[in-house]
Amino acid sequence: MDNKTIRWVSDSVAGLGAGAAITGFSTLYLLAGDETLVSVPALVDIRRLPDNGLMSVELHKCPPLSGLFFPGPFGCIGVSMVRLLAVSGSLRAASSNSSLLRAAERLSPQGMVIQHYLDVGQLPHFDPDLADKPPEIVLALRELIGRADGVLISCPEYARGIPGAFKNALDWLVASHEFPGKPVALFNASPRASHAQAALRLVLETMSATIVEPASITVNLLAKDMDEAGIAADPQIRQQIVSALEAFKGWIDGEAQVP
Repeated sequence: MDNKTIRWVSDSVAGLGAGAAITGFSTLYLLAGDETLVSVPALVDIRRLPDNGLMSVELHKCPPLSGLFFPGPFGCIGVSMVRLLAVSGSLRAASSNSSLLRAAERLSPQGMVIQHYLDVGQLPHFDPDLADKPPEIVLALRELIGRADGVLISCPEYARGIPGAFKNALDWLVASHEFPGKPVALFNASPRASHAQAALRLVLETMSATIVEPASITVNLLAKDMDEAGIAADPQIRQQIVSALEAFKGWIDGEAQVP
């Protein structure tokens, strides 16, 4: 695709009043020079200028665009995108697994966007009679899985197995067409969680997931009481996470180039 010039930005910014601003994860819709509308997930800082209604847009993570050209300060040409959906198997507010995934977002390489799925505990109990016509919240999960290039999972061990709420989420994906073949990386927050990891691998393999081994790691967060900032700052754990994410991105990019 030839380089295109982005000249219009819209989405959640459309309702901004003069001088207002938003910062955070947002889906931007960028209209290219050939009128092609491109959906871009990005961490952004968007400000509507008070005088002429124009918007100033600063991208804190380079958006995953291939063959698109941003003039001026954007400076991102031909960047390969990888979209990951991060899912924690724990419902605990202070979960080390969830903190590990948030640390991964902090350390994600250029060209990678990590979105967190936070509704595991809100999913209804799995009902096989509804597998083909599931509730809206399940359809939303399946849609997120379908849009993601890969899934990043961090799951604790409970009673030597997979926590019930997370297994319930996986059960809702068994009959989906979005999950089979999906690349998955496993981030284990405790070396002691070997039984859960073995059970999780068996379930994922049964569901026809593709577990990417170079992107799957075990870090020792047991009894360390570290938040995502502390995890990301730890030299050894930081290197493990960065190496795993780069391996995951490389694997996904490689698969995308296979004819």
